[in-house]
Amino acid sequence: MNALGPRVQRFAALGLLVLCLLAVQSLLVAPYLARYQANHHRIDRLQARLAAYQRLEARKAELARIEHRLQQDRRLARCCLSAATDALATAELQRLLNERVKAAGGRITSAQPVGATGAGTVGMATLRLRLQTTTGQLGPLLRALEANAPLLVIDNLSIHSRSRQLQGRSSANDTLDVTMDLSAFLRGERS
Repeated sequence: MNALGPRVQRFAALGLLVLCLLAVQSLLVAPYLARYQANHHRIDRLQARLAAYQRLEARKAELARIEHRLQQDRRLARCCLSAATDALATAELQRLLNERVKAAGGRITSAQPVGATGAGTVGMATLRLRLQTTTGQLGPLLRALEANAPLLVIDNLSIHSRSRQLQGRSSANDTLDVTMDLSAFLRGERS
């Protein structure tokens, strides 16, 4: 009945033993080993993230000191609008622009709030402004906007002449349509 010799039976038994050990290893040990390696990689990634957060936390005190110093700087206060909310800052900017445009002899035809941007204690309030002025009034108007506090940023400036220049000459009384985005820096915590 036993067609295999003792030596072949021994090798067959060892082969079956190796197969059983490989099956146990692949079914029981390999999943735990794979999970261990995945956890090890995840721990490495989390440690790198923690180190980055710790570097940020170490700089937090320094950045807070710089921010506090900037808030205390009176020259900066003169360059920025101070308002409790973004809406109040935009209204204050609109009031300032109305005064300066009227003082220069122009007339605001439209002022649309674009909104306030920025986070923390410094941001910007922006108005899309359309006004009418003359060629002679435009220079003083732009100087008034640039020279006074708060610091204003003019963007997307567009100037169109309303008068027909059939003769190809212009005068200081030519009516101009001026469109611009005008932004002012904001200071203080806003809501």
